Amino acid sequence: MVSVLIFYIIVTTLIYFFSILFFLIGNIVLSEKIENKNFPNISVIIAIKNGIDSIESIVNDLKEQDYNGVAEFILIDDDSIDGTDIYIKNISQTDKKFRCFSSNEGKIELSHKKKALDVGIENAKYEWLLFTDVDCRLKPTWISAMSQYMIDKNDYIVGYSEVKQNDLVSTIFQSIDLFMMMVVSRGSINFKLPLACIGQNQAYRKSLYKKIGGFTKIASHLQGDDSLFMQICIKYKKSSILFAHDEKSFVNARQEKTWLNLFRQRIRWAGDARIMWKFNKLFFVIFLSTFSIHLFFILGIISSIFNTNLLMIMVLLITIKFILEYLLFYIGKEKFNYKTTFLNFIFWFIFHFPYIVLMGVGSFYSNQLGWKNRP
Repeated sequence: MVSVLIFYIIVTTLIYFFSILFFLIGNIVLSEKIENKNFPNISVIIAIKNGIDSIESIVNDLKEQDYNGVAEFILIDDDSIDGTDIYIKNISQTDKKFRCFSSNEGKIELSHKKKALDVGIENAKYEWLLFTDVDCRLKPTWISAMSQYMIDKNDYIVGYSEVKQNDLVSTIFQSIDLFMMMVVSRGSINFKLPLACIGQNQAYRKSLYKKIGGFTKIASHLQGDDSLFMQICIKYKKSSILFAHDEKSFVNARQEKTWLNLFRQRIRWAGDARIMWKFNKLFFVIFLSTFSIHLFFILGIISSIFNTNLLMIMVLLITIKFILEYLLFYIGKEKFNYKTTFLNFIFWFIFHFPYIVLMGVGSFYSNQLGWKNRP
């Protein structure tokens, strides 16, 4: 039994270290250069649940988009109780670029945000669908920059999302953690083995959505409208996926002001990884090895108090981990022009050990979490 455990630890450690090298090389490789001089018609889709505090900002951002093509803005109220539905109806009546719908018009078998998004997609006039969230902030160049990747050979575009840092420790951690997720996403996509994306900034074809049956394969899951959906597209339609590396396309995401809100958000996200083995076994193996190695390090550090030899091994392995992850962080920092300090990275690195274990355990309860006052 002990030998099996040791073998498992060795294998998962090697998988984790090699995955970091994999992401490193993927980020060193130059992303494909795209210069699409056409301006395709685009449907921008935003599902909104109790977004009255943010909706005016996102509406203004959409109005200020500098895009030479045709774009419509589809806003779907997702059972809000704060007046969001009234606000978007008023917007659609005063500005014809905006169209409003309700998630109550959606398919009964779909749950949560996916039901609202499906309503927007079904009512979209155009082939290319572009997505963000009501709590995000957009540059005036967002649509234009994302549109340059909307060429014939591409089906799915993964955009970059960033959380701006402030003085809150939780926000600093959230910012670096999301940044590292984006670096990992870019590295895997550049290797033509896409692993993850984020609903705050992504685009795909309406015809692709139709061909795979929309969200029906993940209808009951709380999340799934981004990374899980992308994996379904790859598995069933071998979609061509590209990472949008143009800085003009980057989106600023919502800052989570408390640790509780951050943990709840990340546990919802982690719920995708728990069932990913059905759609992408490589993703699941990397997820499992990531959880295992961080759990092993925590237990190893505690046990090494009474074992000098184990302490030396732990120090060596953690040093290797730190070097590899800092190299990944540094390369991504240069690629995305991301701003933070070395001390902040050290804080993220240390806190990441218990955080990963907590997220791994919490992923089993992700479907029990509510979302914006929804059970």
